[in-house]
Amino acid sequence: MSTLYVNVPQKHFKDLLSIAYKLEKVGYKKEGKLLGTIASEIIGSTLSSSLPSKNVLLDAVTLLRSQTIKFAVIGGMAVNVHGTPRGTSDIDMLVSSFPKKVDNESYMDNFSFYTAYRYGDFMKLKSKDGGEVDLLLAEKDPLFKIALSTAKEESLLTLRIPVVIPEVLVALKVKSLAEGNNRTNDLSDIVSIWTKNGLTLKKMEKFLAKRQLKALDLLLTIQK
Repeated sequence: MSTLYVNVPQKHFKDLLSIAYKLEKVGYKKEGKLLGTIASEIIGSTLSSSLPSKNVLLDAVTLLRSQTIKFAVIGGMAVNVHGTPRGTSDIDMLVSSFPKKVDNESYMDNFSFYTAYRYGDFMKLKSKDGGEVDLLLAEKDPLFKIALSTAKEESLLTLRIPVVIPEVLVALKVKSLAEGNNRTNDLSDIVSIWTKNGLTLKKMEKFLAKRQLKALDLLLTIQK
């Protein structure tokens, strides 16, 4: 697939994502979801070393700061700060609360986002530039709270913004694995973050609650 589409401008696939969102909005949810999935997979396979646009990150930060919402970058973008750089198609953030007025199209247009999807403690913002921002509510998860409260400002796409610290980023990925999420990047991310930042089990124990301690066996295996 990557060979077939490698010379096609990324903008075309971003346009597909925009069309997919509009289809879902007018009632063609199945068709819109399928088109969005195809476009996302093509972007991921052809641009594996790429990162979301700086404009998308800046728009998300501007939206959150305009409502005085505390936030921290996690996921693949945080790995690019603390581990081995790799491609990622979206921006993941922990937030103290969800932004308001996300159903107001004219308001969201000020930040170049479509209106948002919300599923419980998760919200997805779709950018008109083609990127996506996933917001996770931190208040109900002890580890998320630690991640948010200990985040430090780092340089990301030339912006100075809060990013979770290395110990917490590893803990989040171990938590994901312990909960049975089989994401292929998590193990390699843990190794790269662990190695680059000289982490030790003693440091990690400060951040892992009792329900994650069982996953320390995994870290011992990785360290060997």
